[in-house]
Amino acid sequence: MIIDDNPDILSAMEALLITEGIEPIVATDGLEAFRLMDLGKIPSVILLDNAMPKMNGAQFLAAMREHPKFASIPVYVISASGDFDGSASTAGIAGFIHKPFDPDKVLGIVRRFCEA
Repeated sequence: MIIDDNPDILSAMEALLITEGIEPIVATDGLEAFRLMDLGKIPSVILLDNAMPKMNGAQFLAAMREHPKFASIPVYVISASGDFDGSASTAGIAGFIHKPFDPDKVLGIVRRFCEA
């Protein structure tokens, strides 16, 4: 799952994964992503932007970690900064993808959790 309100980043990541045979679930904010997950679209890994409308990355992560079906899904934060609200070590984040993102790094992360 890719969660990012920037349409350029969202479409670039989506296109990258599709060309590799991976069909991503996409959402423009945490609220939309949570609704999709509640409807049964459970991702193997989440690529999460932090600064988004309606429900930002930190809010999404907190809600997700409280939900038994979603709590163990690995999350990689997509960010231009090096930390997630200054609390990466306690937020249970698997790692970071720095903007602008490296396509090979994104593919490596996604391949680790998804079958192409």
